[in-house]
Amino acid sequence: MGTADPLVYASVAFWEYGCCGELPVPGARVSGTLSAVPARPTERFVVTAPFAFVADFELLRFDTWSTRWDRAHGDPTTQPITVRFSWHEDSSAYPQPAVTGTVHEIYEASLDSGIGEQNTGDAPRVYRRVESVERHPADFDARFLGLVVGFTPESRAEPSATAIADHAALIEKASRTISISGPATAFGDTAPTRGDLLRIDLEHPRLRVEGNRADLSGVVSGVIEQVSRMIPHQNGLFTLLASVTAGTPASSIDADLYVRVLVDRSYFS
Repeated sequence: MGTADPLVYASVAFWEYGCCGELPVPGARVSGTLSAVPARPTERFVVTAPFAFVADFELLRFDTWSTRWDRAHGDPTTQPITVRFSWHEDSSAYPQPAVTGTVHEIYEASLDSGIGEQNTGDAPRVYRRVESVERHPADFDARFLGLVVGFTPESRAEPSATAIADHAALIEKASRTISISGPATAFGDTAPTRGDLLRIDLEHPRLRVEGNRADLSGVVSGVIEQVSRMIPHQNGLFTLLASVTAGTPASSIDADLYVRVLVDRSYFS
């Protein structure tokens, strides 16, 4: 199938279409988000079209499409880059530009050596143009990485300033969130309640602290976001979180509590 417009080439991980969504075969109309990353030395499909780097929005803007660029990767104008396509939403990820387009070409991408080199990122890649793809191939090769699709963009949507600000607020909130677990009596005489202000000594010998700021110590205070009873599953492989009635006497709760707390900003310099 031919097209008068330049194609955009983007890699699609095997699990993307192996899981769900329409198979990205020639003629298919696909929608999803785009993100750009530094290209590996062995990458064949690198971006050649001119673009503008909009640093404040962390995106690269082309004539008919846009893609996310994480500033942690450095300056996109001084290095080869490649593009990834996904249609699975991640609410915790930085807002990414969306695109809809029609697929015209697909290439199977595989490692050209043992799978042990995959983690180095430098193993040679082999690209084979195909016209169809199976969702669950019977003779799956462990060296298979996924597809590279060549498509023509038909519409795009860039994240708004509001969406980016909301994401920044979410990240800031996550940076102050900790999870505390331990016997109910360590949290007071009664079970704590979501929305309440909790003041607690993180150095209590029977408490366990996890989360982005598990390095906190001493007495802290913050707003409770979740309170659950921790019930180990009978096979011992995981723990169930069950509800607990607010105000229940702590001495009557026969399981440890899981309490998620948003620590007050005053504890962070």
